[in-house]
Amino acid sequence: TADARRLTIVTRPARERGLDVAVVADTSPVMTACGTAVAELEAILIRAGSFRSVSRWTLSPRADEVLVRDRAGAEHTPDRLVDPSGRRLVLLVTDATGDHWYGAGLWRAIRNWAELMPTAILHVLPDQYRTSGPLGGSPVAMRSARPAAPNRAADVDVPWWDSASDGTRGAAVPVPVVGLVPAELAVWARAVAAGTGW
Repeated sequence: TADARRLTIVTRPARERGLDVAVVADTSPVMTACGTAVAELEAILIRAGSFRSVSRWTLSPRADEVLVRDRAGAEHTPDRLVDPSGRRLVLLVTDATGDHWYGAGLWRAIRNWAELMPTAILHVLPDQYRTSGPLGGSPVAMRSARPAAPNRAADVDVPWWDSASDGTRGAAVPVPVVGLVPAELAVWARAVAAGTGW
């Protein structure tokens, strides 16, 4: 452009924070004791500067349904967290010991979130306690087909003994269960953000 004596303007899009984060804390005596860990997780997400916003919610289980409570104490249906554009990451922090884990209401909410947005369960208890509760079962590996895609669009690797004849698990939507420790969070983040790990 200097030889031609013309000014050529070349633009490129600026980096944009792509996701909001909704941190949903479960309610139980163990989770009350883990309140500091949940607050630290929220603070780390805010300090990272990688997200458009970070909001904190609390599960409010009922007999046949689950509601979410905002910071002001107002209760909403779980659909309040749904972002139709899929640009919200839902992190459910739990010990999975409450009775509501054995009812349909919570599972409906988790499935709805995972159908539309990237969703993960962050387990606060050590690994040996996960398999004996409602989150146990056969291991299923997943990774995102594209950065921050909803869970329903993930690539899923199901063990041969737990798959249907076509190699799938039917209409199941995978939801990763990740320990609230840096090593497991790093593996999960690579699988969701880049699809480079399982």
